[in-house]
Amino acid sequence: VGSQSLKRVLQYMEHHCGEELTVEHLAQVGGYSKYHFSRFFSASMGCSCIKYLQGLRVEKARHLLLHTSLSVAEISHLTGFGEVSYFICVFRRTTGLTPLQFRRVGEGEGSFSRLADGGGTVLREGADLLHSI
Repeated sequence: VGSQSLKRVLQYMEHHCGEELTVEHLAQVGGYSKYHFSRFFSASMGCSCIKYLQGLRVEKARHLLLHTSLSVAEISHLTGFGEVSYFICVFRRTTGLTPLQFRRVGEGEGSFSRLADGGGTVLREGADLLHSI
């Protein structure tokens, strides 16, 4: 039950990361109480579900910054961050760059891999888990 529930939650988070998601709602998706879900998720993934969700959102934002001409405000909205200032803060904390700096570096270098990891390791582990179940 645990790995299938976690897979269901990870898939849900990936498809709905642009929406407002709460721990309570994610726990319901997995069939857990909020308390048990938080403990199970952290033990399985090595981080809280909120940190994982932020990582998904930053990854989506990184993609949009490099492959679209959408404004930072539009990307903030599409990725579920809401407030632009909060988006910029989380993005900078995760990547070491503001969204506009990231876009400029990405355009100038053409090398996504040179940019900061930004939580990608945990996200790759989550993707590996999705494919292994």
